[in-house]
Amino acid sequence: MKKLFLAASFAAIVCSAYAQKEDKEVTARAKEAYKAAEAAFKKKDFATAAAEVEKSFESEKYKSDPKAWVFRGDIYAEIAIADSANTNNETVNQRLKLIIDSYNKAVELNKNYQIQTLPKIQNLYARYFNWGVAAYQNDNDFEKSAAHFERANMIQPTDTLSIFYALVAASQQTKKDYNKIEQLAQKCIQLGVKDVAVYYALLDKYINIDQNYEKALAVLQEARAKNPSDRNLMLQQIQVYIKMGKEKEAIADLEKALEITTDPKERFPIVLNLGILQENAKNLEAAEKAYKEAYALQPDNDDAIYSLGAFYYNKGAAIKKEADNMDMETFKKEGKAIIERSKVYFEMALPFFQKTIQNNPDDLQRLGALNTIYNILERPAEVLPYYKKAIEKNPDDPTLMTGYIQAADKAGAIQEVVPLVEAAVKKRPTDVETLQNLLYVYEKTKRVKDAEPWFKQAVSIYPDNIELLEGYSKILYTIGKKKEADAIEVKIEQLQKGKN
Repeated sequence: MKKLFLAASFAAIVCSAYAQKEDKEVTARAKEAYKAAEAAFKKKDFATAAAEVEKSFESEKYKSDPKAWVFRGDIYAEIAIADSANTNNETVNQRLKLIIDSYNKAVELNKNYQIQTLPKIQNLYARYFNWGVAAYQNDNDFEKSAAHFERANMIQPTDTLSIFYALVAASQQTKKDYNKIEQLAQKCIQLGVKDVAVYYALLDKYINIDQNYEKALAVLQEARAKNPSDRNLMLQQIQVYIKMGKEKEAIADLEKALEITTDPKERFPIVLNLGILQENAKNLEAAEKAYKEAYALQPDNDDAIYSLGAFYYNKGAAIKKEADNMDMETFKKEGKAIIERSKVYFEMALPFFQKTIQNNPDDLQRLGALNTIYNILERPAEVLPYYKKAIEKNPDDPTLMTGYIQAADKAGAIQEVVPLVEAAVKKRPTDVETLQNLLYVYEKTKRVKDAEPWFKQAVSIYPDNIELLEGYSKILYTIGKKKEADAIEVKIEQLQKGKN
């Protein structure tokens, strides 16, 4: 046992001697590598300097030397500065981590080195920050700007300005990375950024992209708690409530907001939205009150004008519907009284539609409503000047022309629109709706034969257009060309079979 023990001890001594010899060799190689790194650094050959300094860290001597760690950080900082245009985020970010870790390690080994490393870190931060500003303002390169600001924040992770500017730049990009935007916005909130734009960035994603209204509502509640005077946040929350089917909550929110809002400009959107919600909830008395206040606050605002007009129109239409659904016997007994009751509300709606149509003279929906009102009030001719004005503004809209024709026909003034239709068909001789309008007015004015050449020409260009063929066939039958009309009907039948 004793001999074996001695042998083991001798082996340990031999191994120890070998280790000491190996340490000296490692140290020597490390020393050479470090000197090579310094020489390369002076020549501004930073890639070689980086490779050599990494070799020097094989030695414990350099691993424990704060000065060596500072030197390592300086080398990678120079590489980062020289390669500022690099768009490979992974490469650049890894390099930045090496810089920060190197300076931090130096301070960890010797706190006095903070005097050296802090200005270096601040200088590097300033460079990335300024590059971010330049990319944003001078080049409109929002992707590069966001990347630079993010890197500045990597260098100073608690800095709120760089992370906020990164979010702003990311939000300006044409092809937005919404996951990145969410990540930046969440970090802004964690760091205590107070700008409400942070919340709007999240809302854009949750409402418009993800349609995650639960998340959006949580963000809105947090945002409104921090920004109680922001009316846009309140209106956003109302819209989210509506999308979630929580109209009662939306109404309560608006009513609460009205209690503390005295400024007329701020009250207006609140009462207008309250009116819409109350009407949707069938709280008609409350809706009318809100709409009236909105109109009183801003009598020239088109939304206020239209909303109150539409409210009275809908009330009139709901009453008239009772009469429309009656059988003939019941209508004879009760229908007239109901129609007269509906007229009261259509009369109330009329001035608002007359006013709103001035703001949107060629709006088909508003013209249609105004036309309905005049017809119910048995004054159909009074809508014609509005249609005429709309056609003057938009003479190439065949659907608008169709409305004008029907209104003129109802008013017994079909001749008024004939020249307009003829002018339109000269501009658009193959447009189906325009040709149908021409046939309609010629039928009404006993001039069907005059429509034949127009349809014949259009059919020669589009021989398989069923609508044109049907119009042409109708003309031919009317003017006594039965054989030709029959041939067209056969073709129409063949085309329809082919479609099926």
